[in-house]
Amino acid sequence: MSSWLRMRSVYLVLWLFAAGSLVYWYRMGQPQSIADAAGEKLDCVSYSPFHLPGQTPFDRELVITPAQIEADLRALSQQFGCVRTYSVDQGLDIVPSLAQKFGMQVWLGIWIGRDAAINEHEIALGSRLAREYPSVIRGLIVGNEVLMRREQTPANLRSILADVRSRAPAVPISYADSWDFWLRYQHKMADAVSFATIHILPFWDDDTVAVADAAHYVADTYHKVQKEMGGKPLLIGETGWPSYGRQRQDAPASLRGQAQFIREFSAVARADDIPYNIIEAFDQPWKRRSEGAVGGYWGIFSADSQAKFPLRGPVAEAPEWRTLSWLSMTVLFVLFGFLHWRRQGWGGSLLSITLPWSVFGGAASVAYWRDMWMTNRNWLEWSYSSLFALALLCACYGFIKGARLKTKSSSAGSVL
Repeated sequence: MSSWLRMRSVYLVLWLFAAGSLVYWYRMGQPQSIADAAGEKLDCVSYSPFHLPGQTPFDRELVITPAQIEADLRALSQQFGCVRTYSVDQGLDIVPSLAQKFGMQVWLGIWIGRDAAINEHEIALGSRLAREYPSVIRGLIVGNEVLMRREQTPANLRSILADVRSRAPAVPISYADSWDFWLRYQHKMADAVSFATIHILPFWDDDTVAVADAAHYVADTYHKVQKEMGGKPLLIGETGWPSYGRQRQDAPASLRGQAQFIREFSAVARADDIPYNIIEAFDQPWKRRSEGAVGGYWGIFSADSQAKFPLRGPVAEAPEWRTLSWLSMTVLFVLFGFLHWRRQGWGGSLLSITLPWSVFGGAASVAYWRDMWMTNRNWLEWSYSSLFALALLCACYGFIKGARLKTKSSSAGSVL
């Protein structure tokens, strides 16, 4: 193959990379039509207030301020009529009072673990709140996946449930666990609760379900469990879809997928009269340490309290990142073009090499920056990922420089 033909092949590949980059970011920012949600508001959502920088429920000294909880519930009340909590500790005992202020109801959680003293504190405070706010609290959910974590035996948990029932006899009592664990322990646990709270998360199931099938899968699983438990009243205590993270088989974690699942399931739940609770209200950055990036992005709202998508109308995957990618392409072209001009003037390789490689490099660098922003958890990860980003930009410039030298060499050979 002649030098001229080889260089033309390089130009073609570069422009194909550039075109692919433009198409990718165009699609990422293009709104796509999906079904609208059923109704003006969704039913209920899991509320954990630990979404601001540095907050984690593992910090036992941390108490969330009433001002933050009030701001959170004010935002949630625009899209939900109810919140589910998991504990009454760390400032969460104020939730029923503030929920009443915003016309919301509460599935009040009482956290049960291994520590008997902490359990007693939760039980005493949760029971008292149930007696004080009977019109606000729909029911007490005593324990969350404690059997799955093997922190209590079924016999001990039954005793705890009976204790709570004796302290708050007018309020329905439940226990929450994955739907398959409820089926495993139904004969030991079903008669100890007023209703069973089951978690159905198609993204995490062993046989991962595609987002297009997820809403009906949840409904089918609900009816299956209800049938196997002899018609026991059920609440879907957790169902949802992540907006970002590692793909599992045919189940990509994406904003559009999250919006599609939430909207479609709300319609299916209304048609089948299924009580449900979405997980979750706000993205939880602290979960990324134990569950990976995907664990931190189940919120309907971002960690900074911005709604990720509307309940009606088209949804774009990443409109703000598309703008940044085009800006990055422009900046790189100006930078590389200036360096090219200083060394060689306004030669033909400015458009044939610098422009397409700037487009590809700009698009790739923003895609990488987006991943850094969504996945980095500490300064160490920011440090080494930033070094990789710098290496990417240097590689872009190095390729351009090498291609120009090859072009000059080929031109000189042709003259000789």
